[in-house]
Amino acid sequence: MRPQIALRSPTVIVGNTVSATSTVDDATYTMAAPFALSFYGASSTNIIVSSNGLPGISPVTTAYSNLALPVYSDLANGVAPFWDDIYINTGDPQGIFYRSEGASPNRTLTYEWYVTHYQALTTYAHFLVASYEALPNWVTIDYLNVTDNGVGATVGIESSSGKRHGVSPCRCRLFVLTLDQPPITASTPSTRL
Repeated sequence: MRPQIALRSPTVIVGNTVSATSTVDDATYTMAAPFALSFYGASSTNIIVSSNGLPGISPVTTAYSNLALPVYSDLANGVAPFWDDIYINTGDPQGIFYRSEGASPNRTLTYEWYVTHYQALTTYAHFLVASYEALPNWVTIDYLNVTDNGVGATVGIESSSGKRHGVSPCRCRLFVLTLDQPPITASTPSTRL
């Protein structure tokens, strides 16, 4: 069963909520966030997202071969919610989406990846990454449907100065991971957006 897009009325970065019009593999996209996102003291409104499951400030790699953190040349200030060789398949309701909610200074920016694994088009990775204007350096990762339980994915957060938190590889299925300079907390999700 294919999962549905979780965000209500999302903005499409790449892909389509009904049927992706093209295949996307190993690409990055830059977008202007409605507020500055912070990771370990670095902040920016220019956010880069990778089709391989990485959002960050700079740089963000297009590499499909994930590594254990830290990897400064691939992800200097950002989060790895599910760094793996993932793919947007033509004809499926897949892509990278986002939605901003709330009013300043309490806005939330949530990114959603609904993708498949490269050369395994029925193996889904579907997850959300939320950042909070009022809580700099906090990131919540919500795994909605990861059909292979995240075997082989790199998960964590890192800074250009060498600070990092994370787990690698990940075994992810229907739980929420909050990366908040420490501690890292995990819980079963109670609600969906």
